[in-house]
Parts: sequence; structure tokens; C-alpha cells
Amino acid sequence: MGGNCTSFPNYVAPFPHNSRLHINDLMLEYPGCGVEYGTESIIREILREHLTPANTREAFEQSVADCYPETVKIGWIEYDTVSALKELDPVSWDLAHAEFVDNESSDGNLVTFDDGACYYWSHEVEKLISE
Repeated sequence: MGGNCTSFPNYVAPFPHNSRLHINDLMLEYPGCGVEYGTESIIREILREHLTPANTREAFEQSVADCYPETVKIGWIEYDTVSALKELDPVSWDLAHAEFVDNESSDGNLVTFDDGACYYWSHEVEKLISE
């Protein structure tokens, strides 16, 4: 990329000195995270600074709680359904969580910029872009 100044015309920069976002501007605002590392590192830095990663485990638990009764009876003991599922078969729970994340991502509700290491809710990314 060298001296080339790539522009993102649809993004208004949060910097008072410029109305458009330029890679060179980002180098000034994010020392150590400039174009020498690629634009992906700049995007990740902006996301880390302005967004909270999606808590997919909490969202999955809520989804399960919404789909099944609040409690389940095993023998004579009543358990919280979510806790029972997580503790009785943690492998199945983890697989179901991974499927939940995959489905949310396929439906466009979750986005990732680092091959699934971290997810963000799409509506929060869209809100950041529109600000």
C-alpha cells in the first residue's frame, strides 16, 4: 500500500480534522496499528474500541430457556433446564452452542472479522457505521 491513501467514502470519520476516513488518518489515531499491518488490523482496532463482542453463550442460554420449560424433573428432583442440559451433557451443549452461533451468523445476526475468533451483533456494527 505504501503511500497510497485508500478512502472509505461511506464512513464519516470520528476525527474532527477530516470528514472522510483515510488510511493515513487511521495511522495517526491508532499508533502501532497502521497500514503496515493491513487494513484488517485497523478495522479490528476500531471494533475493539467501539463495540463489545457478542456474548453468544448468554444468548444461546436465553434461546434455550425461551424454547423449553423453566424446569425439568429428573426422578424426584427438579432442576433448571438450562443448567441440567449444560451439566448432564456438556459435549452436546457445546455442539448445540456452535450450531446456534453458526445459524445466527448464517442468518446475518452475527458477524465476524477474524474467522470466528470473535463475533459482534450485526445491528451494533450497523449502528456504529451509521453514527
